[in-house]
Amino acid sequence: MSVEKEVVGFVMKKLGHLKAIGETGSGKAILAKLRRGIGQHPGSSPELWETTLGEIPESLWRNDREERDRVERCVFTALTLFALHQQGKSTSTESDWMQRKDQGLGTAMQALIHDPDERERITKRFVVLATSESLKELTWHLRGAVQLLRRDGIPLDYAQLAGELYAFDEGTRRNDVRMKWGRQFYRNTKPKEES
Repeated sequence: MSVEKEVVGFVMKKLGHLKAIGETGSGKAILAKLRRGIGQHPGSSPELWETTLGEIPESLWRNDREERDRVERCVFTALTLFALHQQGKSTSTESDWMQRKDQGLGTAMQALIHDPDERERITKRFVVLATSESLKELTWHLRGAVQLLRRDGIPLDYAQLAGELYAFDEGTRRNDVRMKWGRQFYRNTKPKEES
């Protein structure tokens, strides 16, 4: 199994755990801590290590240091962004659960377009996000995108996003990830009508 697929599976397991405990006091506290970690380096947030690194598969620990660091950053980023997206929503109500399997980033961003006036604004935001040159820059833009998705109640597949972040951060597959998001975004977008 590829590292990317293992990252996806691990984050899916973590999201399942968050859903199970989300309405408890400790679940709400974990989500709040995760939100405070957005944009931080995983090493600067020891209070989140159990949530983001606990029970990580041995195969992901055995990788070389650079790859292990990449895994940790991408898991951390996906889970902190999820916590932001889930803020103010119930984890026990399916319609309020902001993790949706197979709802890719491009598809979710495209769903933000409700009228022609929004098309240009959302498209520009999406292009800026997709052309990020580092995981840190991408995380910055994703934070703003997630706030828009939260506002409109549009879910996202955070396990899939974690795998894509891993591929993006790896560098040589960055354009593959961008193309995947672009295909999702433009697949259901009608051409702009001529004036």
